[in-house]
Amino acid sequence: MKKRFIISLCCGSAAALCLILWLTYWYIPRLNTEGWLKEVLWCKLDIASKISSPKIIIAGGSNAFWGMDSAEIEKRCGVPVVNLAFHASFPLNFYNDLLADVLNAGDVVILPLELGHYGRKESMNTTVMKAGLGWAKEFFPNEISSVEIMTFYMFPYIWRENILLRIPKKINSFRNERYRDKASVLREFYQGCKHIKQVDPDEILPESAVYSFRNMNQYGDIVNTRNLKEISIVPFKHKIIPSAFFLKEIRKLAQMARSRNAKIALTWPVLHKGCYDLQRLRDFQKECKKYGIVIYGDPSEFLFPEQSFSDTHYHLRTSAAKKRAGILAECINKYNLQFEAYTKKL
Repeated sequence: MKKRFIISLCCGSAAALCLILWLTYWYIPRLNTEGWLKEVLWCKLDIASKISSPKIIIAGGSNAFWGMDSAEIEKRCGVPVVNLAFHASFPLNFYNDLLADVLNAGDVVILPLELGHYGRKESMNTTVMKAGLGWAKEFFPNEISSVEIMTFYMFPYIWRENILLRIPKKINSFRNERYRDKASVLREFYQGCKHIKQVDPDEILPESAVYSFRNMNQYGDIVNTRNLKEISIVPFKHKIIPSAFFLKEIRKLAQMARSRNAKIALTWPVLHKGCYDLQRLRDFQKECKKYGIVIYGDPSEFLFPEQSFSDTHYHLRTSAAKKRAGILAECINKYNLQFEAYTKKL
């Protein structure tokens, strides 16, 4: 009886270990890891690798991925443009890896960072951790080790979020996605990126039609947005002071740019008029200057009315993209950011 018990215990423990390993390394990475960004970054980085320098690189979170018209910026500034913006949950320490193979002499990186970047005190969050379980190591090899360590602390959250809550609606969609390879994604992207048609501005699109490399043009911009009738508005009342983490990482990024004879420049993200107080924004701009941080442009130029937004207060509709791009191009030209950028001030 005792021998049978020990054998059963060992078999059960082995089975439990196999189950945990299967969930961690096979199943969970295919659930709720923002895996669509892997295909997006394949395409964006390939675009950037084929553009000659000097060029303008747009980098940042999804406020610059959505509602951007890089062709308009290219026309007004007279240099090639590529949009590498992707997700605001990835902090600045990931940008060195992102830009490593595409930043060359003469380039300027325009950073319309979401305001949350400035006050962020650490690089870890649930989006980054779960991406680290899945696809992110390929793009961020110098940052992913710390993500993997922190994942152990987040495992209960990941179990609840991915396994208990998301299996019914996620498993079928991801089953068809997980076998894509880079070559086939790039081939499909280049075949379709110049022929994407804009839908009716009043048509409400599903997430699957918008959050995809198939919805990007040849510059890396999102073409069609969701166009929801109502979006949640949360007034921004926090006082932001540039954190030690932000200051350290923006200086590291500037140092990398300097070492390559390239430049970086901070400017404003899109701002919802119902969320942000103009005076508070100007006070924040002055506060940043105390730390040697220059945010180019007046925040009033980047405030947009509610009807300009798609599904959140930081994703512009396609109809507002050209206006936003024109404002950004004027800012680049006004301050000669192609030539006199933030790098020199750090």
